[in-house]
Amino acid sequence: VETTQEESLPEIYGGTPTPICGWPTTVSLGGCTGTLVHPRVVVYAAHCGGNQNSVAFGENAGAPAFSVGTEYCQTNPAYNGGSSGRDQAFCVLSQSLDGIPIVPPLMGCETGVLTGGQEVTIVGFGQADAVPQYGLKRNVTTTINGIYNDEAYIGGGGEDSCQGDSGGPVYVR
Repeated sequence: VETTQEESLPEIYGGTPTPICGWPTTVSLGGCTGTLVHPRVVVYAAHCGGNQNSVAFGENAGAPAFSVGTEYCQTNPAYNGGSSGRDQAFCVLSQSLDGIPIVPPLMGCETGVLTGGQEVTIVGFGQADAVPQYGLKRNVTTTINGIYNDEAYIGGGGEDSCQGDSGGPVYVR
């Protein structure tokens, strides 16, 4: 299937549905994917907007295991619609989810593991090359192609993210 540059934006292609309770910190925000990084904080992409009323947990965005309301959400004020490394946002949940084990984000010296060829797993609720095409949490293991201007280029060759996976996590060991 040929796609234009515009059509090849973030969905899990070449992946499989996650197992029940798999990747529990990966959440759905009504058309985008996010990541629980603290019992009350979800990070996601600013281009998804700041009006997120709830966050869905589980394997199916259309029929979540449970949803949690948001107290408030904030997009990065420096985000200008481009891919300038400022496409971040967060929501503070209305209640704490202390029973979900948090996978900490890479920070500081830990980011040294992000090199070309490093194996990673992309997880999201976006478009897929399988039925149903949208709304199921899927994962695919691929590699980092390279790091350019502090941005990781990941996937390709039929194993990638797509529309609806924006803001979702990429896991690395």
